[in-house]
Amino acid sequence: MRRPVVAVFVLVLSLTGLSMETTARDGDADAIREVVVLAYVNGIHRLRDSVAVRSGFHPTFVMSIRTSDGVQALTLDAWLQRLKLDGKPNPKKVEYKILNIDAVGNTGTVKLELSIDGKLTFTDFLSLYRFPDGWRIVNKVFERH
Repeated sequence: MRRPVVAVFVLVLSLTGLSMETTARDGDADAIREVVVLAYVNGIHRLRDSVAVRSGFHPTFVMSIRTSDGVQALTLDAWLQRLKLDGKPNPKKVEYKILNIDAVGNTGTVKLELSIDGKLTFTDFLSLYRFPDGWRIVNKVFERH
């Protein structure tokens, strides 16, 4: 009798777009979420604070940017130079939604949507590794909307 209930549940999930993917263990998910919010959402977008950014990004971080003729790799230092973070809070309203956190062993990924002033601006895919001092963002690819 349980099979029809499970089948209906799976059908409903597939029709609503929800995912049944396995996510990180709770402790890992919390630690990953904390790093992403502190260093990426707050550090880059809300507070514009390079100290917060560096606390959660690995020094060898690379962002891959799709261009018309391929992919450009941007280091953390080069990205921070472009952003010209001044430590002054962003006057725009920055909201985020974490869509998925997944981790296996010492490797994790995060998919999130970032909206600025109510408009979906980026869908980001962040890759992380766990180091002895905690999770660090090592890579970013994104879609600009």
